[in-house]
Amino acid sequence: MYTQPQNNYPYPYYPPAPPAPSPEQQKKKQLRSDGNYLGFMMLLLVLTMQFTFTAVALLLVSLGVLPPEGLMQDDLGLGNTKFLLVYSVVYALSMGVPALVASALCRRMRNPFAPAKPVAGGILFLAVLAAVGLCMVANIVTNIFTSILYEWGLPVPEFPQFLEPTGTSLGMNIFVLAVLPALLEEMVFRGFVLRTLRPYGDMFAVLVSAFLFGLMHGNIEQVPFALIVGIVLGWLYVATDNIWVPILIHFTNNALSVCMEFLGFDLSATGQAVFYTAAIYGLAALGIVAFCILLACYYRKLQPKNKETVLTSGQRTGALLSAPAFLIAVIIFIGLLIWGMFA
Repeated sequence: MYTQPQNNYPYPYYPPAPPAPSPEQQKKKQLRSDGNYLGFMMLLLVLTMQFTFTAVALLLVSLGVLPPEGLMQDDLGLGNTKFLLVYSVVYALSMGVPALVASALCRRMRNPFAPAKPVAGGILFLAVLAAVGLCMVANIVTNIFTSILYEWGLPVPEFPQFLEPTGTSLGMNIFVLAVLPALLEEMVFRGFVLRTLRPYGDMFAVLVSAFLFGLMHGNIEQVPFALIVGIVLGWLYVATDNIWVPILIHFTNNALSVCMEFLGFDLSATGQAVFYTAAIYGLAALGIVAFCILLACYYRKLQPKNKETVLTSGQRTGALLSAPAFLIAVIIFIGLLIWGMFA
């Protein structure tokens, strides 16, 4: 005779719920999501940086604004002033638009320039002076690094110069090389990248944003400089909670470089070398003194606010690199960097 097996569980039977994810698992999942968002942004950035200039140049040729032979010239055959106007449009499109598009598509839209907490005048003055001096230290490190590359036989990239000894040219160069980078690069790497990563620890966010900032420059000569500067700008951003501090420093550093080059036009080659050396080392020394005063007087106020307590540094790094979009973006950046060394 058939007998139905006994059910030891009360009817109806509900299997036990799966265990809730641990805080570490939740944080890693969130970091991977943020890493994919930032990786997508960097992929859009590298694509636009690689192709926007060519696309705009070809469009100008098709419209008859630019002669075809101009494509083989540094200034596209337009002359320095007109070229800088075209370059400013291309730069704004390739640097500013990808971050906004990525944020909109990933539903992460927010104002990258806010909030901006007030900064005491003394802190701001010393921070700018110290940061500009540290930028000059980064210049010295970069020069040493470049000389080592030269001794090893690696080619050192040469950059075209578009500055002329006129007031108009000086103004255009300051706008293109100081105003636009200060606003757009800080918007991307401090306003979006660093700010997105702050929940995982301020110093982690500073280092990752500086790493991407260095790779973005795309040539081996500028990477050490951009990496050091990125760390300085990121630290001051998280210390002050005000993105306008790194924007002001970025602008001041770049504008100083343009002005130094402008002032060197009337000097001989020897005079230029003496002037540049004295200016760089003088500003570096002044900046180191200002940095020491800044730390001595405002050390507690300048401490990073967010400290990660759930994940270790290794777990954070592993979770970020396990985000496919972020990893692909880093590999492409490094690949372009290596390609530029030997192309």
